[in-house]
Amino acid sequence: MRVGNSRGALRRFGEALAANPENADALAGLAQSHLNLGERAEAAEPIAALLRVAPNGATGHRLQAEALRRQRRFAEAVNSARQALTLDPRNPFGHHILALCLRGQTGPKAALAACDQGLAITPGSAILHAQRGDLLLELRGPKAAGPSCDQALKLDPDSPYVLRACARVALADGHLQRARDLLSVVLRRNANDREALGLYLLTEPGRHGVLRGFYIFRYWRRGRPILGAVVWFGAWTAFIGLTLLLAAATAGAPLFLGFAMRWFMQSQYDAHRNEVQAHFTRLSLSETF
Repeated sequence: MRVGNSRGALRRFGEALAANPENADALAGLAQSHLNLGERAEAAEPIAALLRVAPNGATGHRLQAEALRRQRRFAEAVNSARQALTLDPRNPFGHHILALCLRGQTGPKAALAACDQGLAITPGSAILHAQRGDLLLELRGPKAAGPSCDQALKLDPDSPYVLRACARVALADGHLQRARDLLSVVLRRNANDREALGLYLLTEPGRHGVLRGFYIFRYWRRGRPILGAVVWFGAWTAFIGLTLLLAAATAGAPLFLGFAMRWFMQSQYDAHRNEVQAHFTRLSLSETF
């Protein structure tokens, strides 16, 4: 499961449960593997079984919170996450899940407060430092997020979650090679990591410049809220005005060209993603065997 082979993990956890249907670790692993694969319905049964077998264990409540969050049932997810924390208040993953659920329910400010509360209890948690950096990126931009991500990397330089969060901050700050190096570590282990693949493509020199520009501008605005709003409003006003002017002058040709350009860019991006994924799959196999 940790190297990204959740299908294989499902088989192994299933074998463990065939020998002992009440094995709490296997139930938790089975549920997490289903969640990793986006199989929310399939995860429901092992989560329910885990809650029956170990109702006073925090793991089942954390998994339930994550499953509810992915269903966008945020209020219920927050309740489950808080119950997990009541049972195990010093576990950083409990604070991490609560922050994720609060982010979906009310936004990054509430999530940041939960993350800071977790760090006050477990200051050595790499995942909470990385999450704090990710939240600060959304709220205040890459400069504010940098120190938290640097601390997370010092604490756990091998965590895929930490590496992805630090790569997002590096990319948002225009440090393409640093982001590329961090994401390469993730993809060598798991070439199917969709988020890492998407970010890696934006670090490719000479390719996807428009998409990369939008990504960087989004977070540039976070660090300069007033100037960013002015620039954003001005750019959209100019774009809409130019589009309407050209559409009136050429009987709508710019609209057709815009859709064609969007399709072309997406097709190039998808082809490049498959190429990068194949490259890291070959690399992973060569290093493993």
